[in-house]
Amino acid sequence: MAAQKSISQSRYYALPRIFTTLIRLWPYQTIGKNCLRFTIYGLYLLNDSIDIDDVFESVPAIVLTIVCSVQLIIMIIHSEKIKTCFKKIEGDWLSLNTEIEKTISQRHTKYGQSMTKIYSAMYSHFIIIVAVDSLFYTVIQHICRMFSIIGYILENIGKNDETNFHLDIKKIQDDNYDIALNCLRRHLHVS
Repeated sequence: MAAQKSISQSRYYALPRIFTTLIRLWPYQTIGKNCLRFTIYGLYLLNDSIDIDDVFESVPAIVLTIVCSVQLIIMIIHSEKIKTCFKKIEGDWLSLNTEIEKTISQRHTKYGQSMTKIYSAMYSHFIIIVAVDSLFYTVIQHICRMFSIIGYILENIGKNDETNFHLDIKKIQDDNYDIALNCLRRHLHVS
């Protein structure tokens, strides 16, 4: 252990380091970068203008976002204290004198590593939920888009026609018939 540069870089702390680095909360990163990342996340959330119905439908996601944001802010504010904790951990590792002390420390550290793996495995399912839901939203919005296009076309049939409506028009020569038939085909394709 003493040969390594830092205990925080050891394999025992790899998962927490990876997870906190992904969200820019690893205490050895600069506070400026952490604040910048948090600001970018916040602006991304406010990017799309939404109406009140979207807000009410998104209350669970908004609450989760607020909780996560509070956690991020707390971690950013206390990053120096967390860094101090890691320095103490490193000092404690380096102060171990006997093999029994090292074995006890490794056992507890491995247990913490196992708990991190279990915890991350439990929450990795959220990636599946997000992926499936985003696919669902994509498909639903595509269908809504297609029906909106069909509705627009059907509402505007004949508006650009200079001819009067005649019952004796042959359907083969009627552009409006072709447009309506095309809309019906699109509707059947989408549904």
